[in-house]
Amino acid sequence: MSPYPVPAEDAPSEVRHAYDSIVNWMSGLGGLADKARASQWAFAITENWQSLTNLYRSSWLARKIVRARADDMLRAGFDLDWDGHDKNSDDVDAVKRAITRWGLIPKLREALYWSNLYGGSVITLGCDDMKKPLPVVDGLINFEQFGKGKLRYLHVFDRWRANHGGVIDSDIASPNAGKPVEHVIAASETGENGTQVNWTKVVRFDGALVPWITWRSNAMWHDSELQAVIEVLRSYDSTTSNIASLIFEANVDVLKANGITKALTTAGGIAALQERYAMIAAMKSNNRIMVIDKEKEDYDRKPFQFSGLDRIWEKIMLDVAGASSYPVTRLFGQAPAGLNATGDSDIRNYYDDVMSRMEIDLRPRLAVLLEVIIRNELGRMPDGFEFTFRPLWQQTELEKSQIGLNHANRDKTYFDCGAVTGGLLARQLKNDGTYATMEDDDVDMAVEMDQQAQQTPEQAAALLGKGAKPPQPIGTEKPAAPVGTVDPNE
Repeated sequence: MSPYPVPAEDAPSEVRHAYDSIVNWMSGLGGLADKARASQWAFAITENWQSLTNLYRSSWLARKIVRARADDMLRAGFDLDWDGHDKNSDDVDAVKRAITRWGLIPKLREALYWSNLYGGSVITLGCDDMKKPLPVVDGLINFEQFGKGKLRYLHVFDRWRANHGGVIDSDIASPNAGKPVEHVIAASETGENGTQVNWTKVVRFDGALVPWITWRSNAMWHDSELQAVIEVLRSYDSTTSNIASLIFEANVDVLKANGITKALTTAGGIAALQERYAMIAAMKSNNRIMVIDKEKEDYDRKPFQFSGLDRIWEKIMLDVAGASSYPVTRLFGQAPAGLNATGDSDIRNYYDDVMSRMEIDLRPRLAVLLEVIIRNELGRMPDGFEFTFRPLWQQTELEKSQIGLNHANRDKTYFDCGAVTGGLLARQLKNDGTYATMEDDDVDMAVEMDQQAQQTPEQAAALLGKGAKPPQPIGTEKPAAPVGTVDPNE
């Protein structure tokens, strides 16, 4: 039974059609005669690896779409932190060297490149038995097997070299439910002698997400980032090529002569015309002089008008930027035009989008890779381990100084009213890294000064020792004697 209301059986035939949009019977809008209703979206053909590779290699714009966002995700880097890391510099240095030695950042960049280009890629966690799964506890993979010195390699493979093993994980409680149980890593171009790798030892990177049915038809991979922008890329490349070719037609020389049509009917006439006008063209090119017959020939120049082409080109640039989710400033390196236009807002919005993707897509994959590398280096996972992505938007020196001044005014206001102590402010300044050379001793000194400021004169005298004079209140001190005089009270 249809979930929508249906007219009665005895209703006139002209009203037995149901519509859910505006209808105008006079113009045909929304009705069966509306030509726009015949427009439909055809089934999208997934681009194969050869066409995507050709596009990546031949189009600078396609390459930038694939690479720019991945480069921005890794450009600023990240900070590591764990309990007691500031008191054990040896472990910190060892982890940093391990990250560099294993080439973590280059491998992440390559995996992001190929997932954006082909729709997917993997980084394999090399160990002794790649087919044996790691234990899964409470829905999370336990990586304790990767103890000190157990990691053998980290390799990047694109989706065409990391085919699924043909078996889908049917365990609904598994974090890998509905995905391939194994990947077959091709050791050669023909795919022979492939290595079977369990999903627990694969860090998988996905391209542009597609619905499940399309995912299955794509051999359990998602779409290339170029899949949805190929048409606008084709329009952009075609437009720029045509505009470039028009440069050669900027001025068209027109020569008029009697009897040309008749001369073109014979081979001898064609040869004579070719020889005649080739000589005229050569003289014009070499000497900038054109010699023609005054009585029988006439010369004219037809310039081509380029007005309006810039608007067409800019419109296609906007289409490409919108389709690829890049600002024009980042994609084309062209600052926006117009009054007070700086492009800062577009870049800030773009960076916010990149940071969101880093948190959602990159963080879980980077967490696995960092844990495996750290366990392999230290033999354990430090307590309280976490990492933080550094901000992409870099402040200018003027912005930094203005923010620092605002913070200083705020801290002074809170300190004067007694809401915070000098020790608390010193500790916050050290945590924020306001002063690079600030140490724990400086914080302890600020705390001690706070304690001394809160002491009564009697408490201070007791600390100074018996017979010591307590400090006088500010403003009541006896003025110092001039140099060379003797105080009679001494």
